[in-house]
Amino acid sequence: MLLYLQDSFRLTPDGWRLAFEPQEMIASQANLAGDHWKNWLATKCPALLIRGRNSIVTNPEQLEQMAHRRGNTVLRILDGGHVVHFDNPDGFATEVQSFLQPLA
Repeated sequence: MLLYLQDSFRLTPDGWRLAFEPQEMIASQANLAGDHWKNWLATKCPALLIRGRNSIVTNPEQLEQMAHRRGNTVLRILDGGHVVHFDNPDGFATEVQSFLQPLA
């Protein structure tokens, strides 16, 4: 986890600072609340959902519903946590390439 967090800080002339504004993070989190099904179901373009098997952030049942309710959506569960592309870069790359291959 420490390797992931190291990208959250920047060395400035005034010392170490967060790489983001905390208020922006709070606003971003607030935008996650609510019912977003209408937006999710509004398109039919191909979509790939990837979840880290050990993620404590995402809800596996909700992602399964997202894939089930929206056509042209693929759900893949990979070994790793919430930052699956960091925890399992090879598995992540393989899934993305497999998903994109038929679309090219």
